[in-house]
Amino acid sequence: MKISGFLVLYRRYDDNASRFERQAVRGATTHDVVLRNLHSGTAYSIVVHSFNGHGRSEPSNTVVHYTLSSADDIHRHRHDPGLRFSS
Repeated sequence: MKISGFLVLYRRYDDNASRFERQAVRGATTHDVVLRNLHSGTAYSIVVHSFNGHGRSEPSNTVVHYTLSSADDIHRHRHDPGLRFSS
């Protein structure tokens, strides 16, 4: 069965006690997602699963990405405070 989409799970890197936030991305050809409402200057742990009608895959390796740390940095990057995550 083909991939229907991806599930992106993310949380603050230094907060292993909290649950992962989830964002579903529909479509097997989607290669990026913007995560919004994140804290500036913060590291996030991100894990990705693919899914289809049979369930979801094993998780990817965890990656760590950092959000921009200042309003000036955010302004220089398309006025978008979200984190762009691409495969």
